[in-house]
Amino acid sequence: MGTSFSRIRKLEFAIPAVLLAAYFAVWLVPTLRETAALRHRISKLQAGSVGAAPINERLHQVVAKLETVDAFLKPWRSEASPEVVLSTFLRETTLTSESEGVDFSRVAPRSMQRIGWMHVSEIEFHCAGKTENVIRFLRTLDGNRHPTVIKSVRLTRDPGSNLVSCAIELLVFSVNSDYSD
Repeated sequence: MGTSFSRIRKLEFAIPAVLLAAYFAVWLVPTLRETAALRHRISKLQAGSVGAAPINERLHQVVAKLETVDAFLKPWRSEASPEVVLSTFLRETTLTSESEGVDFSRVAPRSMQRIGWMHVSEIEFHCAGKTENVIRFLRTLDGNRHPTVIKSVRLTRDPGSNLVSCAIELLVFSVNSDYSD
């Protein structure tokens, strides 16, 4: 039984790693190469144009906007698919809760919707722990590397103790893998 659990545990880490490597190899690396080639071509064309100061200024503005968009989208491109984003988020969240002294009684993905170029996953958590541990755990959700929004939080304190039950509804955002910038 220990060997079976060990194999499952290894697969739990291997599958997202393989998916992430495939994402890098199939989409991200070729896109970065194309972007670099295009920027190199632009710089060659800029050097060849004489008296094109207004065009060069406009080109610098467009490149600056592109860099801003790239910086905004960078955290959203961290995973290959919405399913991988969701599973990674759930794994990281449950590991964080354990380290914070919070016990989960329910983790339920509710829905996944495609909205434009991104996916929104709704998740419901029920957890319990000491008041300070639950509050510390809620703070970690805000600092999570995945774009998340806490839709609702309901805290209930057990009378006569320092234990708090917490029901949380979250929205986790991920980029649509069909989107191409």
